[in-house]
Formats: sequence, structure tokens, C-alpha cells
Amino acid sequence: MPSRALSDCPRLLPPEVLAIIFEQATTEALPSILLASSSFHALGVKSLYQSITSRVSPCKHVLRLRALACASASRQRLPRLPNPALSVRRLRIDFHVNVVNANLLRLIYRALREMKSLIDLELDFGLATSYTHTAWCLRGVSSRLETLHTSTAVDDTLIAWLNMENQRSIKTLSLRGHPLYSRESLSPDSLPALTAFRSVHLRSAHIATFVRGRPVENAAATLFIRGRLEELDALKLASVPLKRTTLLCLEERHLESLIPALAARFPLLDGLHIVTIAIITIDHLKGMTAALSGFSQLRHITFMASESSQLTGDQEREVVHEWAAACSTLATVILTGGVVWYPEPESRRLSSP
Repeated sequence: MPSRALSDCPRLLPPEVLAIIFEQATTEALPSILLASSSFHALGVKSLYQSITSRVSPCKHVLRLRALACASASRQRLPRLPNPALSVRRLRIDFHVNVVNANLLRLIYRALREMKSLIDLELDFGLATSYTHTAWCLRGVSSRLETLHTSTAVDDTLIAWLNMENQRSIKTLSLRGHPLYSRESLSPDSLPALTAFRSVHLRSAHIATFVRGRPVENAAATLFIRGRLEELDALKLASVPLKRTTLLCLEERHLESLIPALAARFPLLDGLHIVTIAIITIDHLKGMTAALSGFSQLRHITFMASESSQLTGDQEREVVHEWAAACSTLATVILTGGVVWYPEPESRRLSSP
């Protein structure tokens, strides 16, 4: 049988089949495949660039952003080659251990401007940057995002950008920066599709701004020290019942009233995840048992605390047994030890891996 040249492969297999093959290739192998022929390059670029989420060194990350920022100019010189920036659907920009300066922000702005198909964006600039005005790089986004995770400060620039008409498709919004805005306010018509909202440093008034009147059914927030659980009242302003929530509790005294407060406000919760830095005892957990009966659809509950709060296996079994008796819908329970407990619906016996 006569041998066939590599360039004949695209004619032997349909482009759809080759695209599936390229999707199975590793990120390390794809660049070599693209160099095999112009046909392979045209088909493989999408697989290589559609999801840029892997961790690389800061230098490689900058080079990658520079290549995307210059994609249009490169295509003018080589018009037959596809524009890789147009293939990017998901992008993670991670400089959380580096100093972010104006030059880097300009490069990110230029790269984002080239990505017309981007729908999922994560900007991680680290803790120090969450206090500074860096959100202006988002002005480069010209596509309609569906997901945004950012550690930039929640400043006037970010609010104005979220008010833009082309960002009405955002469904998931995660804000890890500190609030710095003073003049801009979020328009009631903005973010009409928002179903998941997560914040780390936002207080109740700021949370209310993002949640009020929007179909948020999945939320995460921090319960601050000296507060009175106002964050829960802010989450209640959504236009639909809350289904899942993750709460970071910074004060031990909140734990006594947290479960009753949640049951009173969100009786239709499906998943509840609580993280606390306080030291938790078996008495704390047993004290929450009665309030769990206020949930009619709760299936998953996670309660994580500091390492010094770890219970023995028998203690966890005892707690889960009481919780399952109080809340018959529970399907999984995870406590401080990290073991997943499965209360069996009929006998209410407990099993664990």
C-alpha cells in the first residue's frame, strides 16, 4: 500500500474528526501538531487556545498575553493563519504572587480587546492589588462574558463596566477585592441573568447592591466580626429563593444563631457550606440540631473549622445521627474531619467511605 504524506491526512479525515482528536491531545503536544502542516494548524488552533487556564511561570504568561495582544497584527502579515485570540473562550490570568504594574495591566487590556469570543474570565492579582484601582483593564473586554472571577478592587470603574449593555449576560460573578467605589452605583437593569454571586470582603450594603432583584440562587459571603448577620438579610433580597450558600464565619458567637437565622430566611436551601476560624466542639454542633428541622429540602451540609476543632470518628457519627433525625432530607454531611457521611433515607443508618 503506498505511503501517504502527512498533508493528506486532512483530506482522509473530516475536519470534525480531526478536531475531536486535537481536543484529546495534551497542551504540551498541541504546539508540535500545529507545526506539522498549515491544515493541522488551522484546525488545531481552536483546541490549543479555547481554554487558557493552566498554571505557567509569570514569564511564559506574559509572553502568551503578548502573543494574543498582537494577534491581529500578526495575521496581517500572515493572512492565511487563523487568529488565535478569536478562539479563546476561557482565560485565567494569574499573577497572585507578583507585583502588578501599569505596563502589565496595559498588556492585559490589549489582549482582552482581541478576544471576541471570551465568555469565562478570571483575574487573580493577589491580596495587595485588591486594595488598588486595577479594574480598568476590564475595559478591554469586548465580548459578552458569562463568568467573571476577579480580585480587583470593587471600584467605580468596575461598577461602570458591569453597567455596560454588553455585560448583561454574566451569570456568575465572584468579587474578591475590597469595596472602593463611591460615585457609581449598579443600575437595577444590570446583571439580569446573575444566578451565582460570591464575595469575600463586601459588607451587607454592598452585597445588597448586587443581589437585589436578581435571580441569585447560589451565593457566598463573609459574616464579619461585630455584625448581626446583616449579610443574610442582603442575600434574601434576590428575586428567587436561595438554593446554595457558602458562608465564612469569623466570630464564634455567630454560630449559635446562624442555623436558626438561615432556616428562618432560606427554608428551601439545598446545600449549606459553613467555614469558620473558631474552635468548634461537639456541643456546638449538637446545639444546631433542633434548628435543622426548619429546612424542608436541605440535602448537603458541610461544616469546616480550624484544625484544633477536629472530632473523632465516633463523635462525628453521633452528630450526623442527630442531624439526620432532625432533617430527613439530608443526603451528605461533611464535618471537620473531612469524612463524607451518607445518611440512608429509610433506616437513617450512617455510612462513610
